[in-house]
Amino acid sequence: MQLAGYFEVKMNCMFKSIYIMVSDEKLYWSDSYMNTISYIGLDGNNRGELTHDPRADIMHIAVYGSHLYYTAVNRQ
Repeated sequence: MQLAGYFEVKMNCMFKSIYIMVSDEKLYWSDSYMNTISYIGLDGNNRGELTHDPRADIMHIAVYGSHLYYTAVNRQ
C-alpha cells in the first residue's frame, strides 16, 4: 500500500514493519527479536541503528513528517 510518499510492508516474522521513505531515500525496519529500529539508504549504503530498547519487544513503526513512532509490547 502506498501512502503519502512511503510504502508499508508487514511481515509475520521477527521483522515486523518496513517503511521506505522516498523523500529521505531510506528504508526503516523494526526487529522485534533484537528490539531495534534500523535504517539503510535505498542505494544500499549508510546502514545504521536508529534505536535499541532491550526490553521493549518493538513491533510496528510509523512515520509522520519528520517523526518516527513505534509500538512495543512491553511498554506502556
